[in-house]
Amino acid sequence: MSNIYGVVSEFNPFHYGHEHLIDSIKSHDRDAVIVSVMSGNFVQRGHPAILDKWKRAEVAIKGGVDLVVELPAVYAVQSADIFAASSMKILCDLGVNRLAFGTELGDIDKLENLAYTMLYSEDYNQSVKYYLGEGYSYAVSSMKALQALGFDIEIKSNDTLALAYIKQSYINSYGFEFYAVKRIGEDYNSMNPSSIASATYIRSLLHGKLVNYSVLKELVPEYSYQMLLDDNNYPHLDDFGPFYFANILSRTEEELNHFDYSGDGLVNRLLKNSNTNKTLSNIIRETATKRYNESVISRKIVQIMLGIDGEFASEESASSSEYIRVLAMNERGKKVLKCASKNRAKTVINFNRDIKKKNITGGVPDYDIRATGLYSLVSHSVNMNSDYLRKPYIVTN
Repeated sequence: MSNIYGVVSEFNPFHYGHEHLIDSIKSHDRDAVIVSVMSGNFVQRGHPAILDKWKRAEVAIKGGVDLVVELPAVYAVQSADIFAASSMKILCDLGVNRLAFGTELGDIDKLENLAYTMLYSEDYNQSVKYYLGEGYSYAVSSMKALQALGFDIEIKSNDTLALAYIKQSYINSYGFEFYAVKRIGEDYNSMNPSSIASATYIRSLLHGKLVNYSVLKELVPEYSYQMLLDDNNYPHLDDFGPFYFANILSRTEEELNHFDYSGDGLVNRLLKNSNTNKTLSNIIRETATKRYNESVISRKIVQIMLGIDGEFASEESASSSEYIRVLAMNERGKKVLKCASKNRAKTVINFNRDIKKKNITGGVPDYDIRATGLYSLVSHSVNMNSDYLRKPYIVTN
């Protein structure tokens, strides 16, 4: 086939920055086929997606992606390295040979040099340990360690993920050719309105008491706007408060401690703050520290609600999963799937049929079912059986 470009995404929601990335790939290579591995109903920062996974996948196809597959929930709500390990394995199994990503640095040579240093420099590793001992988060410790080695950089959100993708490609010898697209518009967490606003700002509009759709319409492509307008139901993590509290009340202390994957007492701190706060937002703010930012706490809350076992909290587990759930595709995407199936990739189009037929075991699909079931408790767009009933969105010529 033509060059197959892999993109890791959340499209939460699909905005002009995403459109810029896809258009850049097609301008660079007019024969490009674009495959996206996308978080499902819960995203990497530990929050519910604005729209369910099927709707976001449909919008992505309308925005120029050819095939959208799901990043399993057990790996979507993990650290950047585990998130990346699963994403890269899936893209490799689908025959992707080029990896495209948006990045604040926008310099692929610099990113590759940084990734190599992070993997193979003992001085870097020792420096990271030092800064972790000083109470900094892993991301901040990593940046400080690189700066101590003479790298004059500031690593931002998309850079962190890009470095994680490159590292996984090196570790597993995937052989991807990298294509970096300089991020345009506002920073990932920016709350400034602009023609290319951040997803964070757009979500803040949707979570307001009264959504200003005239403002929203200027911030996302028409096909994305129409899907958001039609849905008119945008889950927020606070909506899941009753289910989180029911979850911790129904578990023993020993069972809850199983979610303390690193054994550092984070779960105990979280539970202590759960006793004195009534909203998840307040619990998260009270629990966050210099070492553990709010996304870490949000992910832990979702891990507890989904009952994600610690065995999945490793790069080794994430890079060995063989389950690939198809959410949407066009004719070009179908060709990618056909080639991947010939190479024995375990792709799932019909959930009931393919899970059994392809002997997919290990529990990973079960957590996707749980994630959809949990999401359905606050969203009218899915129900607890949607993973069994919903078919991929398919565009035929």
